[in-house]
Amino acid sequence: ILVASTELHPYAMFANELGDVLLQVAFHAKIASERGAFDIDKVLYEVCTKLITRHTHVFGDDTASDAASALGTWEKNKKKEKNLDTAYDVLNDVPHHLPALMRAEKVQKKAQSLGVEEYSEEKALRSCETYLNEIKEHNSPAENYRKLLFSVTALGRALGLTPETELAAETNSFIVSKAK
Repeated sequence: ILVASTELHPYAMFANELGDVLLQVAFHAKIASERGAFDIDKVLYEVCTKLITRHTHVFGDDTASDAASALGTWEKNKKKEKNLDTAYDVLNDVPHHLPALMRAEKVQKKAQSLGVEEYSEEKALRSCETYLNEIKEHNSPAENYRKLLFSVTALGRALGLTPETELAAETNSFIVSKAK
């Protein structure tokens, strides 16, 4: 008899979550196969092809002396494969389905890789203050609120924090504090 693991060890929990991901892949491949779109073999082919075409430092003529240069090779090959010719193309390629805070963080990281100056802690704080003041003065509240959120994301990155993780932790703290 198969039963779900009741083990609380983090690795067991992680294995359980990976099982959920694998189930999703198998489930969607089965549905696609029944519709004549693709099957699990096509999924495996695509992931293998991606690994080979993007890791030309392993499977091709490129070289990489460290993790950073390997990542650079991956990004170069991804841009070529997806025809990402402009900064707009690269930034707009960050998946639109991601939660907004996570997407903002990824767009900021991509922009940095394109040479856009990254916000320092001081610059991010000034930016946050600017947009807070604009909101206080009732100047385009929706636009300035959006800019504030983007600046807060930059501030988190400047502090070495992951905005999505920090917001999740604060949401959990709020729940605990209000449940008492």
